[in-house]
Amino acid sequence: MDAIARGPIHNLFGTLVNGLTSIRAYDQAGFFINQFNKESDRSANVTFTYSIANRWLGWRFDLAILILTLACACTSVFMRGMLETTLLIFSLQVIADVTNMFSIAMRFFAEMQNHMTSAQRIFAYTKEPQEDHHYKPNDPKRGEWPSKGQINFTNVTMRYRDFLEPAIENLNFSV
Repeated sequence: MDAIARGPIHNLFGTLVNGLTSIRAYDQAGFFINQFNKESDRSANVTFTYSIANRWLGWRFDLAILILTLACACTSVFMRGMLETTLLIFSLQVIADVTNMFSIAMRFFAEMQNHMTSAQRIFAYTKEPQEDHHYKPNDPKRGEWPSKGQINFTNVTMRYRDFLEPAIENLNFSV
């Protein structure tokens, strides 16, 4: 969710960079500032919620590990005379290492899920329906489209304002 919430901010920043001249020309800076603030607040809320959920999960895992380690330690104390001391120490060391690695693995798993957003998006795009073929022999509108790409300008005159002199007069060209 954290990466998904940052996506609109990155998109808005790209729009700002690419369209800065138009934004200034049409005096739309205020709109984009408000939009950026809204998306930034949304992203901060998601990031904060993600951090709190991650901490809550970590605290719960640490509590479970503490209870498991405490149970093993109590069992070792009670079995002190029945089993070898080295075996009890070894079992405590192993349970401490395993529980610690379990906690770290679960936190890494949560982080990996957050970072897999781009892979999820790509997978979702592969499930989209494929576009239809460009050329269809029996399309009824086929004759309406131009057969070749060509633009012709003939005697074009253009001015910036109605009261100004023409900036371009009698322009002829083909593309």
